[in-house]
Amino acid sequence: MAENLKVGDIVKLKSGGPRMTVTLTEGDGPVECKWFENYQGHWTGPFEGNFLPEALEK
Repeated sequence: MAENLKVGDIVKLKSGGPRMTVTLTEGDGPVECKWFENYQGHWTGPFEGNFLPEALEK
């Protein structure tokens, strides 16, 4: 079973990528995350995505 994630946790995809903040969890369904990216010295975002908990790590 995936780790118990809660709003405010900092996570990333197991396959890599930016650090993201958990913004919504609902049971065993997808976890909503938001993040920013630094592109050529400028922060862009926020970006948002939904991920299965099994694909994330704290």
